[in-house]
Amino acid sequence: MINIKVVRKIDARDKTAPALYYGCVKTFDRLSIDQLAKRISSSCTATRSDCLAVLSALQEQVIYALQQGARVSLGDLGFLRVSCKSGGVATPEEFECSDIKKLRIVFTPSQVLRNAFKLTNPDIELNNLYKETRTTSNNDKPEEEEA
Repeated sequence: MINIKVVRKIDARDKTAPALYYGCVKTFDRLSIDQLAKRISSSCTATRSDCLAVLSALQEQVIYALQQGARVSLGDLGFLRVSCKSGGVATPEEFECSDIKKLRIVFTPSQVLRNAFKLTNPDIELNNLYKETRTTSNNDKPEEEEA
């Protein structure tokens, strides 16, 4: 189940515009690599230690591959790649690597992962936390955030 909380947001570009309420995903749990290894080992013949060793090695190799400039495929999950932000110059000859301002990691989900999160997928269940809390207490107000 995916929990949705209602958040009041003010448009940072137009402070005079009325604030609107938006739904955003609220996560309660975080799945650690150890918990992931336990889950994987319960669904196959590999032990938790074996799974943990493979997942740890995967982390190291993904970081190394990205540092080498490779695009890393994670199968049905998608792929990771490095992207950069740089300042502009008038000609290609003027560009220097020192013009790079920031590196970032970009994750692109696969079609399988995208399909898994389509609202038409019967496995997706959304839970409106605002309505859930309103039925138990009328004193709760939605959170407020600036956009």
